[in-house]
Amino acid sequence: MIRIKLFEENGKMFPDVPQWWMNFATSIEGESVEEVNHALLDYSASFWIANTTIPNIPGGYGDRYLDFYDDHACSWFILRWS
Repeated sequence: MIRIKLFEENGKMFPDVPQWWMNFATSIEGESVEEVNHALLDYSASFWIANTTIPNIPGGYGDRYLDFYDDHACSWFILRWS
């Protein structure tokens, strides 16, 4: 498994977010973790949020991660959305 930290809890500004992630995120419909993960199925990846410190906030706060099945899936995803 390959884990990539997308951005930290306090990284809410666009410059802190990788451009390839922004390209992917703007291409999908929906914003919930479930909807994002459904779109990531084709790339053998999953999105999750850790260290959520503020409860009851839509979208949640916390460090954001992508997990990939292997190096090939990770490389393909980043190249595809760069």
